[in-house]
Amino acid sequence: MIQTAYDDNAPKTSTIPYVTLKGIKFLLDGIGESDPRAKKVKPEDIVNNSILQEIEASGFAKQITSVSK
Repeated sequence: MIQTAYDDNAPKTSTIPYVTLKGIKFLLDGIGESDPRAKKVKPEDIVNNSILQEIEASGFAKQITSVSK
Protein backbone atom coordinates (compact mmCIF):
# COMPACT_ATOMS: atom_id res chain seq x y z
CA MET A 1 0.00 0.00 0.00
CA ILE A 2 2.78 2.45 0.88
CA GLN A 3 4.71 1.57 -2.27
CA THR A 4 1.60 2.12 -4.37
CA ALA A 5 1.03 5.54 -2.81
CA TYR A 6 4.67 6.43 -3.43
CA ASP A 7 4.59 5.21 -7.02
CA ASP A 8 1.40 7.21 -7.69
CA ASN A 9 2.67 10.44 -6.15
CA ALA A 10 6.42 10.49 -6.79
CA PRO A 11 6.12 11.60 -10.43
CA LYS A 12 3.87 14.48 -9.34
CA THR A 13 6.34 15.72 -6.74
CA SER A 14 9.10 18.17 -7.50
CA THR A 15 12.64 17.05 -6.70
CA ILE A 16 13.25 20.46 -5.22
CA PRO A 17 10.56 21.41 -2.72
CA TYR A 18 9.95 24.98 -3.83
CA VAL A 19 7.45 26.94 -1.77
CA THR A 20 4.62 28.23 -3.97
CA LEU A 21 2.78 31.50 -3.51
CA LYS A 22 -0.47 29.62 -4.07
CA GLY A 23 0.38 27.19 -1.26
CA ILE A 24 1.27 29.96 1.16
CA LYS A 25 -1.91 31.86 0.27
CA PHE A 26 -3.92 28.72 1.03
CA LEU A 27 -2.26 28.45 4.45
CA LEU A 28 -2.69 32.15 5.21
CA ASP A 29 -6.37 31.97 4.28
CA GLY A 30 -6.84 29.09 6.69
CA ILE A 31 -4.96 30.84 9.47
CA GLY A 32 -6.93 33.99 8.69
CA GLU A 33 -10.10 32.25 9.85
CA SER A 34 -8.85 32.42 13.44
CA ASP A 35 -6.30 35.23 13.18
CA PRO A 36 -7.33 38.12 10.92
CA ARG A 37 -3.74 39.40 10.80
CA ALA A 38 -2.87 36.55 8.45
CA LYS A 39 -5.22 37.96 5.82
CA LYS A 40 -3.01 41.05 5.59
CA VAL A 41 0.15 39.09 4.82
CA LYS A 42 1.21 38.90 1.17
CA PRO A 43 2.72 35.51 0.25
CA GLU A 44 5.38 37.18 -1.89
CA ASP A 45 6.61 39.06 1.21
CA ILE A 46 7.41 35.85 3.07
CA VAL A 47 8.46 33.35 0.40
CA ASN A 48 12.16 33.09 -0.38
CA ASN A 49 13.25 30.22 -2.59
CA SER A 50 16.71 31.66 -3.26
CA ILE A 51 18.58 28.97 -1.32
CA LEU A 52 16.69 26.25 -3.16
CA GLN A 53 17.48 27.97 -6.45
CA GLU A 54 21.18 28.00 -5.54
CA ILE A 55 21.06 24.30 -4.68
CA GLU A 56 19.39 23.54 -7.99
CA ALA A 57 21.80 25.73 -9.97
CA SER A 58 24.80 24.05 -8.34
CA GLY A 59 23.63 20.65 -9.55
CA PHE A 60 23.71 19.24 -6.02
CA ALA A 61 20.06 18.17 -5.96
CA LYS A 62 20.39 16.42 -9.30
CA GLN A 63 23.54 14.69 -8.13
CA ILE A 64 22.01 13.27 -4.95
CA THR A 65 18.76 12.23 -6.59
CA SER A 66 20.57 10.37 -9.37
CA VAL A 67 22.56 8.41 -6.76
CA SER A 68 19.38 7.12 -5.12
CA LYS A 69 17.93 5.76 -8.38
